[in-house]
Order: sequence, then C-alpha cells, then structure tokens
Amino acid sequence: MHKKVTIYDIAKEAGVSPATVSRALSRPGLVSSVTIANVRSVAERLGYDMPKKIRQLDDSASTTVSTQRTGLVAVVAPDIANPFQSTCIKVVQNVMASHGYTVIVSDTMENMLAHKLLSNVWMQQIDGAVLIAPRTGEAELRKIADTMPLAIINRSVPGIDQVLSDTRNAVRQAVLSLQVAGVSTITYLAGPSSSWSDSNRHSLIVHEAKRLGMSVTQIRATQPTMESGFKAIGKFLRHPTDALFAFNDIMAIGFMAAAQGNDIHIPADVKVIGFDDIPMSAFTNPTLSTIHLPVEQNAHNAAQLLLHRIRRSNMGGAQTVMEQAMFIERGSVHATKP
Repeated sequence: MHKKVTIYDIAKEAGVSPATVSRALSRPGLVSSVTIANVRSVAERLGYDMPKKIRQLDDSASTTVSTQRTGLVAVVAPDIANPFQSTCIKVVQNVMASHGYTVIVSDTMENMLAHKLLSNVWMQQIDGAVLIAPRTGEAELRKIADTMPLAIINRSVPGIDQVLSDTRNAVRQAVLSLQVAGVSTITYLAGPSSSWSDSNRHSLIVHEAKRLGMSVTQIRATQPTMESGFKAIGKFLRHPTDALFAFNDIMAIGFMAAAQGNDIHIPADVKVIGFDDIPMSAFTNPTLSTIHLPVEQNAHNAAQLLLHRIRRSNMGGAQTVMEQAMFIERGSVHATKP
C-alpha cells in the first residue's frame, strides 16, 4: 500500500514551504505563476489527490490571478536620496504608469528589518514589485518571489528575475588606468556589508589589482553616503595609498572634499574612482573618474520584466538581463583629462 502524498512531500520536492504549496493549490491569486506551475507539476508527478475544489481552481487559475489585481506595484530602495536609486525609481514609475499601474515607493533607509517587514505588509496588496539593490537575504527574497511577481536591480539571486550590470571589463580598464598612472597601492572604500554589489565590486578590484601586481586594502564607512565618504578620510590617513576606489560616486565625492580639506591633492597625491556615474560626478573639481552603470536601461528592463511576469502566466523560468558597464576616466585619475 502506497503512502498518501501530502503537501509536505510536495514542498520538499518543489523546494518551497508547505504554506506556499497550500497557497499554490488553493489560493493561486496569492502566488506567482511560476510557483503555481512548479508546485502543481510536482503534485501531479507524485500522484497527489487534489480535491474537486482545487481542481476547479486549477482550471481557472489564470482568471483568478487577473481578477485579483489591484493595479498597484511597489518600488523598494535602500536610500531614495541616492541619485542612482532615484533615477531607477523615476524610470520604473514612467514605464509602469504608461501601462496603467500606480507605483508605491518606499525607502527602507538601509534597514534590512524594515525591508522585510515592508515586504510582508505588501505581499497581498500589490501586483508585484521592483527591488533596487535589496539588502535582505536570499531566502527572504525567494519567499517574496513565491508570493508575487518580482524583479530585482543590482542583486543576483538565482530563480528571480534580475537586471545586472556587467562591470568586469570596466573595472579592468579602471585598474589598468591606475597602473599606467603609477599607482601600486589601492584603498577600497566599502559600502554596506549587506550589499551584494559591494562584495562583487571589491572582489573584482582585488582580482584585477593582483593580476597587475598591485595591492588592495579595505576601509568601511558607516553608510554609503557623502557624509560617510567625508569621514572616511581619518581611516585613510592612517594607512594612505596611491588611489582610492569608492563603493559609489557620492562616497567618492565626500572623500575628495575631505582630502582637499587636508591639503591632499587629487590626483597628484591620491587618485579617486567611484561607481555609478551620477550627473554630479562630471562637475566636481577635479571631475570624478567612475564606472558608468546603465541605470536608466537597467530600470527600464526591470519594469518590463515585472510587466511580463504580472501579465503572462506562461512566462517560464527566471530571466536575467545583463547590461555592460563602462569606465569613464576624468580628472581624478589624470589631471590632463577634462
């Protein structure tokens, strides 16, 4: 006699929680189409005996999802004052509005707990969300993706629609430019320890520097802000290096201001490079060298992924869209550059 298949068996096989299995089988309006397809495929394969009510829901699952739409989507960012993130928000708003959606924006203020609580509150009230550089763990992100359509910018999580910038070649060019300028030691001014981009950028810089015979040390600021970049000068002066690579442009600009206030000349005494290529970076003195990220295209891609995920129940597996970053060399590396 065969053992009766339960939702716990299905959950183990499908790699989701029993609660997600229950929602996928009986309340499909609360679960993404990908999760529904995965759970029901496993249930059928294991021979799960679905009650008549669930079979009826299965026949009308796509209708149930569409009729429960609210016309609301969320954009969640760690710091909406950051120019990179505010540009992302604006682009996503414009794309979603052109398709009839209202966008709710939330700033989690670099707080992982706030991000988690916010996602729990919104799970049953919105049609989907775009998360910009989320700080929460992969398990929590997958939980959200199990419940509603989701697209992520600047964070790599297998199984979730994501938009990334390929910075490998850009970082390689930046480090090579520093070597040509006579740099042998680099400081990496790190961002939040919970940031996927931070660890990725640090790893790439270390890899390229090592390949060229250069050394990299790291100092960490309290927040990825201009003020934190300014205050980082104290740590830098304890162990100064030939160049500083900052997690983002606003930290680099804060560091430059502090350096100049301490009679440290840029680029003669220290060369500085940031990430993002925010508009302000072209107007500092000297102008800031930076890794240009295609922010507007990334945000547009994320909005399109979310729209497809909301509207198409047969979209299939998670999508990854990759755009190329580019090194922009300016006056903070070579004084002769405009």
